[in-house]
Amino acid sequence: MTQLQFLLDWIEVAVLAAFCTSLLLPLALLPFWKWYKDGFGVNLNIKDFAVALALLAAFLHYVFGFNPGDLWFKYVQATAITAIPVILIWRFTIIVKEQRRGARSKGKHKNGGNNVTSNT
Repeated sequence: MTQLQFLLDWIEVAVLAAFCTSLLLPLALLPFWKWYKDGFGVNLNIKDFAVALALLAAFLHYVFGFNPGDLWFKYVQATAITAIPVILIWRFTIIVKEQRRGARSKGKHKNGGNNVTSNT
């Protein structure tokens, strides 16, 4: 096996793993976390779906030998790839809002915002 063949095999396995986990993770999380009721959970899973859409052409090629070359499919792929940074910016705003909310609530504690409890 040449280095090139090794790399091509590695890429194929990586694409298949990334595609499958991006689709299956939201389902696997459902028994443990109602992510659809949480803005952060929705954001995480929408990004996973966008990653799966971006990898769909490679997945179809590796698994079925089908190479979707239609223009509409390229638009779907381009939209999914473009959505990923937008989703990450949305995630950034969710995290900043949560951190600010936490910082505001810290000042309301009796112990001056220090959440560490003492046994004395």
